[in-house]
Amino acid sequence: MRIAFHYHSVAIEVNGRIKTPSYIGLFIDSLASEVEEVICFMHSPRPFEMAEADYTLTSPNVRLINLGVHSALPLRIINVPRYKKIVKSYESYFDVMLIRTPSPLTFALSGAHSRPVAYYVVGDYVEGAKTLTLPTWKSTIIKGYAHYFNSRLLRAIKNRTMVANSQLLYDQLKDRAKQAYLIKSTTLSRDDIFVREDSFEAQESEGPVKILFTGRITPSKGLEDIIQACGTLIRRDGFNFEFHIAGILDKNGQQFIDLLVEKSSEFKEGGFVIFHGKLSVGEELNSLYRKCHLFTLASRGNFEGFPRVIWEAMANSLPVLATEVGSIPYFLQNEKHALLVPPNQPSLFAEAIKELVNNGEKRRKLIENGRELAQYNTLENRAKEMVDVLKAVLNQETT
Repeated sequence: MRIAFHYHSVAIEVNGRIKTPSYIGLFIDSLASEVEEVICFMHSPRPFEMAEADYTLTSPNVRLINLGVHSALPLRIINVPRYKKIVKSYESYFDVMLIRTPSPLTFALSGAHSRPVAYYVVGDYVEGAKTLTLPTWKSTIIKGYAHYFNSRLLRAIKNRTMVANSQLLYDQLKDRAKQAYLIKSTTLSRDDIFVREDSFEAQESEGPVKILFTGRITPSKGLEDIIQACGTLIRRDGFNFEFHIAGILDKNGQQFIDLLVEKSSEFKEGGFVIFHGKLSVGEELNSLYRKCHLFTLASRGNFEGFPRVIWEAMANSLPVLATEVGSIPYFLQNEKHALLVPPNQPSLFAEAIKELVNNGEKRRKLIENGRELAQYNTLENRAKEMVDVLKAVLNQETT
């Protein structure tokens, strides 16, 4: 079986090797291990996006078809006829198309050919738009587009297969789709599982507790709430923290990091934020996970599916503290796999941090249960599930 794949992420070919963002590249490589060929219809990066393509694909059976530069959304919409023509010209080279969505070209590319299509739904534009901090006019336009896109998606899946990467999305869409499946997204391979009893094993008695966040660095992830929680414990109980942050900065990202450092300086001279920049998935990122003591995620809204960084933290034997948003409470049981607290409540987050620091028995229980849960959510397992779905789609369309 030959699969066509599209997502609005960037990709570029350098010296005969395809480079993409790591979370997409790992997914493509995992699919390629199960099929004859994967043909990727993706955009080339603009100069400031080059650093995003930090992963080199290892599979020889992946072909990259360049749709053109990853331009601003209005320009991509204008160029839809050209994109459709490119996809149509390769129609005879693939058997089924998988479109990761929400993505602006979802409907244009799914309608550009006669092959079967499946949608891999990994987020909700409408929920994501609620978290925007933009001028009113721009926010209104984006929210309007989000609702328009969502209505089109509901119409599209009525006659096609939908795969959701979270329980929340699956529950929302399963009754609207011709066929519906739940396949969790992940960046873990079997080799990434790191076993230790306690993340505090090497903790020095006077050393700082190292709290970690990885992912997209935006206000919607609740980073200010984490700093407020840590600051409360520093000021009230004398805790010593380092807050380690690794992830992708958007165009205003450095200003936000500076704001976080300034906010942390209110509680500790010089602040306690340590920013590592964007780290590659795998050895580089795993090394940071294994140097820290607690993983925290304080997302503020239901735009979350199930963040893959939670799987990464659990696989690296870190106890997880997260907010009850999106699909997180569907997959994780409070007090068993992680500590879960309501969003937008730094005081409750602070008490949960304190409990994880002071209660070694609970910490070790969360580490063991979380790692056990994560070890089943590997790229190898999920790729087999996805390919089985695509085979079913192909069989239904050709019989």
